[in-house]
Amino acid sequence: MPRPRKKTQHDDSLLSYALIGMEAAKKTIEQKIAEIKVQLAGTTKGIKKAVEVFTEGAPVMKRRALSAAARKRIAAAQKKRWAAVRKAKKTPSKKAKSKLRSKSA
Repeated sequence: MPRPRKKTQHDDSLLSYALIGMEAAKKTIEQKIAEIKVQLAGTTKGIKKAVEVFTEGAPVMKRRALSAAARKRIAAAQKKRWAAVRKAKKTPSKKAKSKLRSKSA
């Protein structure tokens, strides 16, 4: 019957080095997976962002907060732009009026 092996300092250090190597390999694999996911999405800008998100310790991107006054200014500007577009559509050009045929009675 074989004797059970005793744990030695040599075995523990070997296992710790193996663990370090595996963790490094895991990080590189996760980075490659993130790059591939971004390429599948079709955006080149997002490569850096995706790599940061999937790497360890990456900061989480927070959404910028707008004040109520800023939202009102943006809404007013957008309404003004759309009003200009609608006004341009309402006033037909002179060429369009002259091309209309009059119906005979």
